[in-house]
Amino acid sequence: MIPRDPDGLPTSNVREPEIAERKQTQQALEEAHQRFTTILDAMDAKVYLADMDTHEVLFMNQPLLEAFGPAEGRPCYRVLQGLDAPCPFCTNDKLVNVDGSPAGVYTWEFQNQLNRRWYELRDCALRWTDGRLVRMEVATDITERKRMELHLRQSEERFRLAFENANTGMCLVDPQGRLMQVNDKMSAIFGYSRHELEGMTVNDLTYPDDLTISPEYMSKAIQGLVDCITFDKRYRHRDGHLVYGEVASSLVRDHQGQPLYFISQVKDVTARRLAEAHLRASEERFRLVVEHAIDNIWTMGPDQRMRFLSPSIATLVGYGMDEYRELSLEQILMPDSLRVAAAYFAALDARSTAGLSLADFPFRGELELRAKDGTGVWTEIIATPLVDAEGRMTELAGVTRDIRERKRYEAKLQQAREATEIAYRILQAANTELQRLAATDRLTGIWNRLHFDEVAVTEIERATRYGQPLSLLLFDIDHFKTINDTHGHLAGDQVLVELTRRVRQHLRTGDLLARWGGEEFVVLLPHTRGEDALELAEKLRHLIAGEPFPAAGQVTSSFGVAEFRPHETSDLWLTRVDGALYAAKAGGRNRVCLAEPS
Repeated sequence: MIPRDPDGLPTSNVREPEIAERKQTQQALEEAHQRFTTILDAMDAKVYLADMDTHEVLFMNQPLLEAFGPAEGRPCYRVLQGLDAPCPFCTNDKLVNVDGSPAGVYTWEFQNQLNRRWYELRDCALRWTDGRLVRMEVATDITERKRMELHLRQSEERFRLAFENANTGMCLVDPQGRLMQVNDKMSAIFGYSRHELEGMTVNDLTYPDDLTISPEYMSKAIQGLVDCITFDKRYRHRDGHLVYGEVASSLVRDHQGQPLYFISQVKDVTARRLAEAHLRASEERFRLVVEHAIDNIWTMGPDQRMRFLSPSIATLVGYGMDEYRELSLEQILMPDSLRVAAAYFAALDARSTAGLSLADFPFRGELELRAKDGTGVWTEIIATPLVDAEGRMTELAGVTRDIRERKRYEAKLQQAREATEIAYRILQAANTELQRLAATDRLTGIWNRLHFDEVAVTEIERATRYGQPLSLLLFDIDHFKTINDTHGHLAGDQVLVELTRRVRQHLRTGDLLARWGGEEFVVLLPHTRGEDALELAEKLRHLIAGEPFPAAGQVTSSFGVAEFRPHETSDLWLTRVDGALYAAKAGGRNRVCLAEPS
């Protein structure tokens, strides 16, 4: 057995000085390791050392343990543990060259999934004195830097969105007046593409005598004498037409106060400028129109006194403009028209009290003005309230038109309309009478055969559709020719009229009595069965024969009766009832016969 000293070192054949030297070296190494550990623990960075071959953890400083937890006996301590990233210690090719020598330092960023903080990881390989390759990783917390970068990106994105989506032209201009960056609105205002604009100077876009940014302003802005300036200038569009612009320009400096660029906002006010020019021209035209207008143009104040009048008022009512402004509303309007105007003003007050808009409550109507000689002058007035920013009426602006001539024409037109209405009523009565005559028998006043045919079609359709009973009587006067020959045709006509009167008095409202022709008559009986129709025919036969006729004495008649059968044509139905009438005649007359079913 080899003898050893208290520290476990062999003592045989070892000189005392060598042992002391070795102990001194070991103590120095331990002290250096302690200093190294103390320094690394004091660092904010998280330091980790591992053998690249065995993945054995050689060292972890305290900040690393506090941030990521202990190694828990793992052969490979993963600084990126909890991430969806591969283990750095499993990919050594980036850290070692082909000849096995250590490569450079590699840096990447990651977010730990446990504490959600961001770290910058510096990764490199070191060759230890014993020849081992050792992997060293240093993780630095960059969460605050990431937060600042995020705020910066968000700020830059907000600026970009505001710059790109502004409804005015936006541009960055360097101190020499050259366009550095423009938005789409600038391109739309001037007609150049963004690529074309970026590189041009602002003075390339302006008229020679209308320089946008003068050298004097540049100098003052750079010297800090001015920060922002606004001005109106004229520009040239790419196609040559004039563009009016309102510009606001501010100088942006860096943190050391050096000028970086001007940020300028250009608002296209061409339409407004043109509108202003048109307005001035329109005002001039309005002045000329007012002075020479036939219609009277006026304004009235809330006190119902005239404020402005065109000269035509003198022609309209005989007052001068100054005289008319002194008149009250009672002196201006005739009584009936005054009540109309008072009602309108009352409605205006009610709307104002209710908080409703007055601007969309105009007046349009006919009012009778009182002329200077006291006569009435009919006018048509259109007036609109003018309101201030708070919705209160400042004036009532209106136009008054003389309609006396129109009123005369309207009176004549009304007379013509009334005459036309009377003529129309007469014509309508005549048409009604003609229609009645066309559908009735002239002698007896009952319906004629034409009307019977029209009604019969409707009743047959109804009876067929709803299965309702429908019957028909066909009768004539027996020996009517003898009556005419004996008593004359006038007596025969009187017999026809009297017979019609007797029969009609005993029919229902819905029954239809018509003259079939000569001395023949027909009765259409809706909702009536054959047996009921037969009973009615007997009643009518007795009614005719029971009392002598004044012009011819006793008169008899023969009846044929037929009930309509489903799916039977009107011609077949009439043939059956005519056959029944013929049978009554053949049977001795003054009788009723019921037609046989088809």
